[in-house]
Amino acid sequence: MTVHFTLPTPCAPGLRRAEVAERRDAVVVTLRRMPSDTQKGGVCAQVINRRTVDVQLDAPIGDRPVVDGSSGREVKLGR
Repeated sequence: MTVHFTLPTPCAPGLRRAEVAERRDAVVVTLRRMPSDTQKGGVCAQVINRRTVDVQLDAPIGDRPVVDGSSGREVKLGR
């Protein structure tokens, strides 16, 4: 599965890892970012970068919803 996401930079310079929890009733994807430069007293520019990451699933998504692990909201799928 390919996950598309946006990150403001340099506030969130990159993705550290994508965690996937497959359940019978849902696929939960949580994106973990590197620490923000603003936490070190830096200035954050409002620039948005679009990124993608491929995650390996053990089974096809099928009828299971994909859920954002950070918010708990269902993610709209583009097929």
